[in-house]
Amino acid sequence: MIPAGRYKAQLTHATPGCNRNGKDYVQVVFRVLDGEHAGADIQNRWYLCTDTNARITLANLHTAGVDVGRGDLRLALDKFTPATVVIKTEHDTREGMTRLVVRYVDALDGSSHRGALPTLTDAESRAMDARWRHIMREFPLLKSDDDVPF
Repeated sequence: MIPAGRYKAQLTHATPGCNRNGKDYVQVVFRVLDGEHAGADIQNRWYLCTDTNARITLANLHTAGVDVGRGDLRLALDKFTPATVVIKTEHDTREGMTRLVVRYVDALDGSSHRGALPTLTDAESRAMDARWRHIMREFPLLKSDDDVPF
């Protein structure tokens, strides 16, 4: 198992989901970019159960390169430009199992917002978007398509 710590990484996958208890989450996969663990993937499920952890999740996604200001979570997760970030990881033990979890995503300059991949049906995605749209509007657009230099 990869030791807990801080790693330079990029988000490679981010997929919305809903567990059997009806709680929304985003399944994320970060790839470690440097050190002896370069190339290792760290997979986590970030929940959007309350306004507080939805803000933290969306802030972390925003730092990782997801344009959460779009107002459409599924579209933002489908079309993101991964940023190179620093992830803070910890070991978490639940029900006798220890796993590595990403607690925070920081920009390379040190700034922080602190705060099998499933697929949703279109109806589930629309319902999730409706529940979290008010929080997503708090985030500015990261990039517009006309900023692309080619």
